Amino acid sequence: MQVLPEVVNKIVSLYFELMDKHLPGLMEGFYIYGSAALNDFYPDKSDIDFITVVSRKPGHIDVEKLQMVHGLIRMKFRKSELNGIYVLLEQLGKTKDETEPVTYYYNSRIHDEGYFEINDVTWYQLKNKAITLKGTPASELNFHIDWKCVLKEMHENMNTYWKRWIKKSSGFSYGSLKVLLFSKCIEWGVLGITRQYYSFIENDITSKSSAGEWVLTKVPVEYHKILQEALNIRSGKNYHYTSKYKRKKDALAYMRFIIEESNRRLK
Repeated sequence: MQVLPEVVNKIVSLYFELMDKHLPGLMEGFYIYGSAALNDFYPDKSDIDFITVVSRKPGHIDVEKLQMVHGLIRMKFRKSELNGIYVLLEQLGKTKDETEPVTYYYNSRIHDEGYFEINDVTWYQLKNKAITLKGTPASELNFHIDWKCVLKEMHENMNTYWKRWIKKSSGFSYGSLKVLLFSKCIEWGVLGITRQYYSFIENDITSKSSAGEWVLTKVPVEYHKILQEALNIRSGKNYHYTSKYKRKKDALAYMRFIIEESNRRLK
């Protein structure tokens, strides 16, 4: 069984303690997925993605107490943020069209209801990549996700979210300025889209860092510098670019190349 990073263990332990104290009986299952489960967690950069299976749909008082629980955790652990959903057992594996909205915690706030992370990519990771800390082992949960649906969802995301991201990051908009000034935007774009490309080729899901290392053997050498830059940003190593303008230009060129390659392969 994979060992969670020390800070993740501390945060989860506090979460369990606070849930038992303020919301006894609500939590029936708890699962960690994403970077923390894929051995690619960096405390200053990574969120802790979680799925909590609940015994009832959280009511108004429950939601207020959940905000308090998360607020207390955030006061003690500023650098690592929990992001996740509160779902009934029967909602696992369901699409947005098949289930009611769920309570979720994102961006330091509890949201009463929405469809945050309710998608086939999340459910596939839960069933195949998650770490079970309470409840039925993830691999034994009673639902099945078709890998073809996962790929379709990723492909749609690439041609909507990532194409818009590239467009906003071009030119002289605020989005463009962010990509120019903030290294984390370079990492987000370059490794985020690379992770999808890995799934298209290898029919699996991996971490951002693993996808970045993998793709260095798959793409032309002209893209290696920006890939290494993104990997260095994620791991906290020294940067190679002296010009932020050139770095941004190379990142967007690489991302356009990956979209073209993906669309060509998935025709």
